[in-house]
Amino acid sequence: MTTAAFFDLDNTVIRGSSLFHFARRLTGNGFLSRRDLVRFAMREFRYVWSKTESKSTTSFVSNRALTLIAGFNAVEMENICKRVVPEFLNQVLIPETLERIRRHQDAGIETWLVTASPIEMAAPIAKSLGMSGAIATISEIRDGAYTGFLSGAIMRGAMKAEAIRRLALERGIDLEASYAYSDSINDLPLLSMMGRPAVVNANMELQRIAKKNGWELIEVNSADPTHSLPRVLTEVLSHEAHPWERTSIKAHSDFVGLYHSKHY
Repeated sequence: MTTAAFFDLDNTVIRGSSLFHFARRLTGNGFLSRRDLVRFAMREFRYVWSKTESKSTTSFVSNRALTLIAGFNAVEMENICKRVVPEFLNQVLIPETLERIRRHQDAGIETWLVTASPIEMAAPIAKSLGMSGAIATISEIRDGAYTGFLSGAIMRGAMKAEAIRRLALERGIDLEASYAYSDSINDLPLLSMMGRPAVVNANMELQRIAKKNGWELIEVNSADPTHSLPRVLTEVLSHEAHPWERTSIKAHSDFVGLYHSKHY
């Protein structure tokens, strides 16, 4: 049997939201208005410092993102994500979690991202970190373009647990011997199904649950100056758009929600 380690992304592997870091670099380029990004920045600040996900924030981000990408070429977006990720990833990685990823990899243990973020963002992040792959949210694509709807549901909560069960059957993963890392109480189904769960940077409620169940607690001690509210708002208001050139690349016919490393 194979052993694996599954990592939530936002506020677990990276500080804050991957979508926010991506959006900061696309302001004014026809994807996101500065007004939207200021709203996003305020919600991001609350998310980072309260250590609590907001349903209203998730709804706002998901719905707004789907509206913005409707009609856009899927392969062009994938290529944009591949270019944007290296610009922010090293700045926002949480060292304590990165050390765990490296430790598992050195021991020959598979490492996977499992996130509500879009697969277009999750896949290049997983590749950059040398991980085995990513399980993430999938947007519906028709004729090579986004429809503005999801293909299935957002990859969170019970959806993550179900996706991992399918992966475990496919790859012969022993979940009782495997690891899970998350900061979110929404990931209790994921944490509970693993033999070795750990909570990262958790709020008081999740810490209480972890202590009650004897789960490992990982405290994040590193400061992150990029998430001071004045700095974020100043950058948002002054940020210029990236001069992306749209190309007419043929869309993938096999655009799927579960990316193995061979698909990168």
